[in-house]
Amino acid sequence: MLPSPNDAWLAADPKGHARENRVHFSARWVSLVAIPGGMMAPKLDDAMKRLDIALGLLEASVSRRLEADRRRGGLETELQLMQDDRARLAEELDGALTRLHRFEAATDDVSRRVRQAIGAVQTVLAQAGQFEPEEG
Repeated sequence: MLPSPNDAWLAADPKGHARENRVHFSARWVSLVAIPGGMMAPKLDDAMKRLDIALGLLEASVSRRLEADRRRGGLETELQLMQDDRARLAEELDGALTRLHRFEAATDDVSRRVRQAIGAVQTVLAQAGQFEPEEG
């Protein structure tokens, strides 16, 4: 395989001194060494460094994913607790509204009875001549 114009490799200059050129590979620069026969291979040290960097990025990504999953699990637990609380509060609210309606009905009944009693007392007093009903 012949290198493209953008590729580079370790080659000897006209005086026989090695000079290193670089090639862009997968968004990283890798050093290549000329191998007899025209084939090129990455330097082992550079390959190990790239592998180490890739493993570090992978470990960081896995850590971020595990942390996100842990947070999501915590959020799901919190959501379940909130839903349980909501259900409990809705049940309590229904009970409170039922009691309120009973109290309102009892209050209306007591109010009606008090008005009747007042009317009866006023009637008795009026018959006895001691009370003059209010106009209104």
